[in-house]
Amino acid sequence: MIEDKQRIQLIREGHAEVFADLVAKYQKKAHFLAFRYLNHWDESDDITQTAFIKLYQYIMKSKEEIAVSPWMNKVILHLCLDHKKSKKWRLFFKNAFTAKESTPEHGDNLDPFDKIADSGSSPEGAYFNKELGARIDVLVDELPDQQRAIFYMKHFEGLKIKDIAQALKISEGQIKSQLFRAVHKLRKGLGAFHET
Repeated sequence: MIEDKQRIQLIREGHAEVFADLVAKYQKKAHFLAFRYLNHWDESDDITQTAFIKLYQYIMKSKEEIAVSPWMNKVILHLCLDHKKSKKWRLFFKNAFTAKESTPEHGDNLDPFDKIADSGSSPEGAYFNKELGARIDVLVDELPDQQRAIFYMKHFEGLKIKDIAQALKISEGQIKSQLFRAVHKLRKGLGAFHET
């Protein structure tokens, strides 16, 4: 039986059809791994296809030996994390311009993230999501230190307002006010994306 090392060598020598053997060997495992992270069958299928495209590109560009299974596991994990992040940014963007304007005193409408119901994302939006995510990363990095810390604690660590207040030893009102300001700055910075 032909080994992965031999398959990879054949692919590099121009026998692209041999790549189908690698796909057949690892596809089911890769798909289930992606499904474990995303819990969505079709999105897992998209991630798996992308991972195999990346594998083929890596095989053709690199001359190093590749342990296919660990390499695929690592790539799928990163793709799943990026996918979740892009979905969150996309949903934030959608809600940032549809949520009613609010004030720090009204916690109910304080933050577009709080109203999000996950609607999934289409493959067609992948490029837009990537660009949007990159822009939001820049905007978040530009926030003042305390606002940035509160934003991350709320949206990436999933902490509640009261827990953030306890951790930072400031009032819940101050947390809400800082979140409001951070979201307002993000909305303003995303104006160009809103117009496209």
